[in-house]
Amino acid sequence: MKRLPPLTSLQAFEAVSRHLSIKLAAEELLLTPTAISHRLKTIETQLGVQLFHRLTRSLKLTDEGEMLRPFVSDAFRQLNNGIAQLGLDEIEGELIVTTTRSFAWS
Repeated sequence: MKRLPPLTSLQAFEAVSRHLSIKLAAEELLLTPTAISHRLKTIETQLGVQLFHRLTRSLKLTDEGEMLRPFVSDAFRQLNNGIAQLGLDEIEGELIVTTTRSFAWS
């Protein structure tokens, strides 16, 4: 079995494949477009296939990218569903913050 690419590279692939834009994926993931490009290069190098056709002002998924996309998207969807089942989004309790008077007024 091949070693899986880094989760961050899979995440970048999923976002770029949805937006077909490195810039929009970078904005969504709060990264730079350069970081997204590096992550795409990592996954393509590790898998040994090109996942996108880089056109003049756009991207298009290759046949391999089209094949991989639903599996990666579904995996992230399942992870989100599993985490939602844990109820981690519901924060309960009290937060008490203390500080000195001089820090609070500065």
